[in-house]
Amino acid sequence: MKNDGVSANIADNDHRAMSGVSEHSVTELATALAMMHAALESTTDAILVIDEANYVREFNEKYVKFWGIPPHMMISAHASELWNYVSPQLKDSAGYLARVQEIIASAAPETFDVLQLKDGRVFEQNSAIQLIKQRNVGRVWSFRDITQRKRAQDALANEKRVLQEIASGAPLAA
Repeated sequence: MKNDGVSANIADNDHRAMSGVSEHSVTELATALAMMHAALESTTDAILVIDEANYVREFNEKYVKFWGIPPHMMISAHASELWNYVSPQLKDSAGYLARVQEIIASAAPETFDVLQLKDGRVFEQNSAIQLIKQRNVGRVWSFRDITQRKRAQDALANEKRVLQEIASGAPLAA
């Protein structure tokens, strides 16, 4: 069979077409990844994303700052290392670790907890399983500092109590 260069040109064009698709796909993937990172950093919440084996896959700087985690700990970290690092900051560190294990073991689709820290801060913790084609591929944990809101709620509850005592004629408690 005589090679007239046609087959070589077709193969070369196929390679260029495949390369073009690959380059385009890589560019789209890089753009999507950059947008995801920008979204993670722009949110008001501290975010931690772990895979199904509980290894850290993504996080934002707010997560590191919220918990005071040394940045080097975040590289290839297992989530248990992070939970063990942050748990001493909580009023009930053993309870927190038990709750995290309960969440993981139960594979609860979504969870919500309020965390009391020893320094007086109060965080909301939400988590949600991430599914791809009905398969659990990890969990997203988000944390929000609600300290100011909690203090305002407590002050309002105290004012309400005082007003009720005044209205009932009962002596005011100190």
